[in-house]
Amino acid sequence: MRETGIVTKLDGDMVMVKVNRKVSTGCGCGNSVTTEETMVKAKNLCNAKLNDQVVIATTHDEKRYQSNIKAFGAVFAFGVGAVAGENIIPHLGVELSGPYSIIIGISMGVFTYRKISNMFKKKPLPDPVAYSLAKDTSSDASSCKI
Repeated sequence: MRETGIVTKLDGDMVMVKVNRKVSTGCGCGNSVTTEETMVKAKNLCNAKLNDQVVIATTHDEKRYQSNIKAFGAVFAFGVGAVAGENIIPHLGVELSGPYSIIIGISMGVFTYRKISNMFKKKPLPDPVAYSLAKDTSSDASSCKI
């Protein structure tokens, strides 16, 4: 995700960039979009100075995607585990299958969440990068030192 922001702090080869992100406030037909100020720490590949406006590449969308995958995967596994437990436990001779099926569902949900989290940890997302000055966006590649 490309965002434009203002450099507020220099720290060696890193910069703190103040970014205004658009945020949805609600759902349905009455939702509106506002902006929210966020501070992003990024690698300074374009030699930006204090108060320069820079273009940064972030992984904000990818992090949100990963969070959604973990949450929906856990909920789905919980449902599958609860239904499977409800159908299997009575065949084992247990009369009260409800509590046991919930325990199986929770266990499968936690296991799935951890498994997906470990899968995403094996391929960490790159750090945000300030790769060009905003007034120089026509030559993005020329100012990038990747």
